[in-house]
Amino acid sequence: MCTKPGNTKEACAPFWPAIIRLEFSVTIHTDGASMSVMRGFWTVRCAAFAVAIVGAFYSTQTTFASVISGSMQEPFADQLYTNGYTFVNTPVSPIQNSGQGWNVNGTTDVNNSGSPWGTVTALNSGTARTATSPGLTSTAIGYLNGTGNKLTLDATISGTTGQNIGRTLGGQSIDSGITYFSLLMSRNSVDNFRTQNIAFFNDTNERFAVGQIGAAAGTSGGNITLLMNNSNPAGLIVPANPIAMGNGITHLIVGRIDWNAAGNETVAIWVDPANVTTEAAAGAVYASTNGFELTNLTRVRPFVGANVTGPPVFSAVSGNYDEIRLGGTWESVTSQPVPVPEPATLVIAAIGVVGLITGRRRACR
Repeated sequence: MCTKPGNTKEACAPFWPAIIRLEFSVTIHTDGASMSVMRGFWTVRCAAFAVAIVGAFYSTQTTFASVISGSMQEPFADQLYTNGYTFVNTPVSPIQNSGQGWNVNGTTDVNNSGSPWGTVTALNSGTARTATSPGLTSTAIGYLNGTGNKLTLDATISGTTGQNIGRTLGGQSIDSGITYFSLLMSRNSVDNFRTQNIAFFNDTNERFAVGQIGAAAGTSGGNITLLMNNSNPAGLIVPANPIAMGNGITHLIVGRIDWNAAGNETVAIWVDPANVTTEAAAGAVYASTNGFELTNLTRVRPFVGANVTGPPVFSAVSGNYDEIRLGGTWESVTSQPVPVPEPATLVIAAIGVVGLITGRRRACR
C-alpha cells in the first residue's frame, strides 16, 4: 500500500497501484560467442516508477549530443543499391536509409528512422539522382576504401534542373569539440565551372560547402574551395595553391571543424593528401578559415547546378560522390569502420535499473 502521509487516495495519486511485469536480459557478444549476463523479471506496483524505469532504458535514444557521437559512413553499397537505382523523395522503403552510424550513437545500431536520403524536403530536388557502378576509390596511404557503387547527380540531362539530395545526421546536432569529415568526389562534365559541392546544414541553413563554386555572384574557376554560410563571394575561401576539380579525377577531401563556444568556428580541409595514416602525415592544410559562425550541424547535402544563362554563362554539371563520412577522430573518417555498440553500456544500464528498483521498492508498497 502507499506509505505517503495521510494515506488518502489524493495523497497517493502519483503512486496508484499498477502491476507491471518488466522482463529484461543483457547479453555480451565476444568473438562470435555470446554470454548471458543476467535475465529475469520484476513485478512493479508503481505506475509512476514503471515509467521511470522504461525512461532509464530508452532516454539515450532521444538524447542529442553536442559533440559528435561515434561516426557515420555512407558507401552507397551495392548490396542495397543496384546499378542505376534512382533516389526518390520521401522514400517509403528503408533502402535509402543506408550506410552505418546514422543514429544518435554513431554506431552500427539501426539507423535513425528520420535519416534516409530524400526525407528532408527542403534539401531535395531533381530526378537524375542514381547509384552508379563502379564506386570511387583513393590511392592515399592508410585510406580505407569502400565497396559498392557511388551517388551520381546529373543536371546535364535535357529537361532537368539542379540535382541534390540530403539526409539528417542520424538525429545528432553537432556543435562542440572537434568534428572530422571526408568524402570522395569527381566531375563527369568536361571543362565545367558550375557549382558541384557537398554542403553541411543547420536545419535548412547552409553553413559551409566543399567543392567547386560557379554562380553569377562568384566563382572558384573550376577549383576546389570552401564556401561559408552560402555567402558568395564574401564566404568564398580562395586557397593559396588551388587544385582544379578536372574531369574524371577522383578527389579525396578530408575536413576538420574546431567548434568554438565563444566565437567563430575553424574549418580546414585537405585535398588529395598522399598519406592519411595520421593527421600530421596528411601534410599542409589546403584551405581554412575561422571567420564564420556555424551554429551547429544537423544535415548534409550533395549538389550539382543546372544551366545558368548568364551573364556569366555556366553549363550544367554531372558529378559523383562516395564514401561520405563523419566522426570525432581523424581515423574515424579515413581508416576505421563505424564502431559497434559498447556491451558494457548495456550492463551498466541494467545494473543501474536494478539499484533503482531496490531503492524504490519500499516506496511502492
